[in-house]
Amino acid sequence: MILLLPGQLQAAPFDRYLWVDVRINEVDKGVVLAALPDGPTPWLEISTLAAWDLLDHSSHLVKRIEDVDFVALDTIAGLHYEFEPQQARLLIRLDPSLLPHHRLNTAEARAARQIARGHGVHLNYDLLHASADGLGQTSQSGFAEIVYHTPWGALRSGWRGQELDGSWRSPRLDTVWTQDFIARGTRLMIGDFISATDSLGTRYRLGGLRYKREFSLRPEVSTFDAPEFSGLAELPSNVELIINGFRRASLQTEPGYFTIEDAPIMTGSGTAEIVLTNVLGERQVQRLEYYVDPRLLREGLHDFDFSIGWQRQQFGISSLDYAMPTALARHRAGINNHATLEWNAAWSRDLANAELQYLFQPMDWPVTVNTGAGLFRTAAAGTAPLARLGVSFQKRRYYAGLQGLIMRRSPSVSSLPLSRQFLSRAGFQWHGWSLAYDGLHRDAPTRGRFERHTVRASRSLNWREAQISFSVSGFRMQAAGEEDESGIQLSLNWTARPRQHWTLTARQAQTQRVVGTYNFRSASELGQKLSLQQLYEEREHAMLAQWQYSDPRWQLRARSRIDEEAESLQLGLQGAIGYLGGYWFVSRPLGSSYALADVGGHANIPVYMHHRQVGITNSAGVAVIPRLLPYQDNAVTIRAEDFSWQTQVLEQSLRLKPGAQTGVYLEFPVKTGLAVQLRLLQAPGLPVPAGAVIYPDSAQEGLRFFSGEDGESYVEIEAGVNGFQAYWDGQSCRFEIDSAELPQQVMPHIGARLCR
Repeated sequence: MILLLPGQLQAAPFDRYLWVDVRINEVDKGVVLAALPDGPTPWLEISTLAAWDLLDHSSHLVKRIEDVDFVALDTIAGLHYEFEPQQARLLIRLDPSLLPHHRLNTAEARAARQIARGHGVHLNYDLLHASADGLGQTSQSGFAEIVYHTPWGALRSGWRGQELDGSWRSPRLDTVWTQDFIARGTRLMIGDFISATDSLGTRYRLGGLRYKREFSLRPEVSTFDAPEFSGLAELPSNVELIINGFRRASLQTEPGYFTIEDAPIMTGSGTAEIVLTNVLGERQVQRLEYYVDPRLLREGLHDFDFSIGWQRQQFGISSLDYAMPTALARHRAGINNHATLEWNAAWSRDLANAELQYLFQPMDWPVTVNTGAGLFRTAAAGTAPLARLGVSFQKRRYYAGLQGLIMRRSPSVSSLPLSRQFLSRAGFQWHGWSLAYDGLHRDAPTRGRFERHTVRASRSLNWREAQISFSVSGFRMQAAGEEDESGIQLSLNWTARPRQHWTLTARQAQTQRVVGTYNFRSASELGQKLSLQQLYEEREHAMLAQWQYSDPRWQLRARSRIDEEAESLQLGLQGAIGYLGGYWFVSRPLGSSYALADVGGHANIPVYMHHRQVGITNSAGVAVIPRLLPYQDNAVTIRAEDFSWQTQVLEQSLRLKPGAQTGVYLEFPVKTGLAVQLRLLQAPGLPVPAGAVIYPDSAQEGLRFFSGEDGESYVEIEAGVNGFQAYWDGQSCRFEIDSAELPQQVMPHIGARLCR
């Protein structure tokens, strides 16, 4: 034999073929053709090896046999094999570093399902009655919000009614049309809304138009540069990704290098573990550290928020009080994965400001630097420059940060909202202990100086199946024109059972305050919530009790307070009325998104989410499922054991991703009926011939059954009397089965049945 470079050929005679079953690093590659021209060494077709990416870049031996190119396996670098010609089996073991690189995408594993949007309307309401004995005061108030939703958007408008000074007032709240563009990840709002913040963090309530990037529409898409975790698998393996002690993904990989992309990590600094378990049960663990700042956008990603309209005045009092045209704009762009450029601007008749900011992470350190500069102008104060500088650090259990904002201060700009502001924070975690410091220093020409410093130490532990956490905080506040205040606060939280929780808080400052709270909730979302609170503060002693009961059709709440001055009581009723999918319904509060679950007309069937009961079907077999998470996976579940024995539940869990402010009609495939076995006789002792076709009287198109040997047959029946017709060789007969006469068991055998 002659050793040749790849692509060179040597003619050789051929005298033997063999079909062999091939496995490469325990991966089944199927049956391929092998040649044995010179003895026991197997040769495989070069096209087969190229398809498997097994041809290395060094020398290997190539033969042309009957116009087909073959390669000797023992001349491929890094390849070892075991050949068993009697069993026609070829086991190949290859250095995994020579195999193709596999990219594992967790976003694909969490594949987004189709967004579900319904067409309907619903009215949310909240009614409240309040009275105070001893003060002689009573009042009534109410809230109503109507939502009309379509596959193209939703119109929402609300009103607040309240009795004031003996008269009833019901001003309009927000009225807005919202349309989400899923593919673009943007949201358009026309009507009333709250704008993005300006350079000083101020938001404005406007009436007009807002167009913004909305990352919540695509929760499977990461906005930051998620770290890629890599490894090497010698055999087919299961890859588990564990982030800070929680399993976040489970994937499969072929032998070779692999990289986990778009890992669902927690932001900040953390630890990732890659647990690799191959088909032989061998286990490897790789531990890695990472740092991610969610303020940094990944390269090429843009975030924006543009608003224009008129500032709304006296919200909640007046319905149509709009004044002062205002515009705000904010845009952020990922320059690269470690740098983000941001600009924002705001303008109105009396105020304008603009700022340019730059955030970056230097040299892959767990540090983010924020710099910025801009101008701030008011009609009364003129124009003042502003500068911003911030640094934040986080490394595993340690974090620290300092943010500073300074504006030029002079007598001519005394009406500026602030002249300087500094925010500082630091802390660490160690063996279950947490120690944190937060500080704020602000100088405002109009309000003077304000400082607040807080130090907090906390600890969480489990003791005899109870979860206990406690903390101690020291604080100090200084404000211009007011007496300095400092003190200490102690808190204890105890969860002895999953549905019961105790809290005790004691505060010692200028005044002493002790609050004890007990909370209880039912296992189901349909049930009770109770909160009892005892308050001691200097000479004041008060007791507060709150109770809530949730029914599928409404929600009732009560609140009572008893102190030395009076006893007050509040009673409230909340719920919704709506129309969706041709069905009118009543429900407890719906939240942002909801679904109607139809279980085929079966009443009193519990419906679950996250192993908790969230609804029960009414007499029409429909349950309202409120408070779904918009644009995220929601799994709605029913259980087959909750149905009667005649019912077949074809699918017990359905998943959906509802849009925001919308309802979805969800129909479970439930079939009422039963499969039975019987022996079909055309006369006493004479069975119907094998192969006879049996048709139900009222059947779905194409539904039919067949008789077997000795007349043994299988049919499906529904509730009531079921008629069937059997046909064979030009003959026919008829028989009936009454479901009320059947034994209550799965697919019973009802014995012989005469077919006339």
